[in-house]
Amino acid sequence: MSKKTALIGFLGITFMSLGFAKESTSQKKGETKIYESTFKLMMGTTPYGDYEEKLYLENGDYRFEYLLSIGSEGGEKRSEALVAFAKKDPELTPVRYSLTFEIPGKVSQEEHWIRGEAQKDKFKIQTRVGTNGMEYDRKFSTGVILSSFLPLKLLNTGGLKTGSVVQFQALDEEGKIGGFKPVGGTAKIGDMEKVDGVDARKIEVIWGGVASVFWVKSDGSLAKMTSPSTKLTLKRIQ
Repeated sequence: MSKKTALIGFLGITFMSLGFAKESTSQKKGETKIYESTFKLMMGTTPYGDYEEKLYLENGDYRFEYLLSIGSEGGEKRSEALVAFAKKDPELTPVRYSLTFEIPGKVSQEEHWIRGEAQKDKFKIQTRVGTNGMEYDRKFSTGVILSSFLPLKLLNTGGLKTGSVVQFQALDEEGKIGGFKPVGGTAKIGDMEKVDGVDARKIEVIWGGVASVFWVKSDGSLAKMTSPSTKLTLKRIQ
């Protein structure tokens, strides 16, 4: 499991043969932006990369986007971009997503992507690295979410009480956790805290064997996120 996946595998945490073209990341007419946030990814006290995320309401669905860039200043950087859609219902039912990668070296000159789309009673996933491709059909039970919508899902859970533990089932869009199968996790709800000058609820998450701590604002955006086992932290800068 990569260090990135350990920290933001469910946003964390990203486009053709499923019948939809490359998703545009620009704001469209008639859509509503819910939030936009920018972070510095830190390894201990050392800058490790940059991360930004956005959430929109578009045609009755949520659209979540993130852009992650990892690497040293002035050096080559690995980047990935996600665009994911979920229905605006209590379950945040998955609709589709597209995750693309750019990695220095040979693979950066080739297609490298993962795409998923709901089709009747299953979720179809395709992957591509250069000329190598794979397909997966996964049946989803009610309540399974895309991992990138986890903070919003936790806030949508009624009756949040300090000390309560919420169980969830989530799909890692990159497939490193669970091999594109839903994986169960738990979230322990903490108190509201002041984090870098903003109010946010502390939530301790265990998913895929990795423990992380979220501080989530009332709009579902992150104020901060950390993974003690990897020493990685997302530090919000705006």
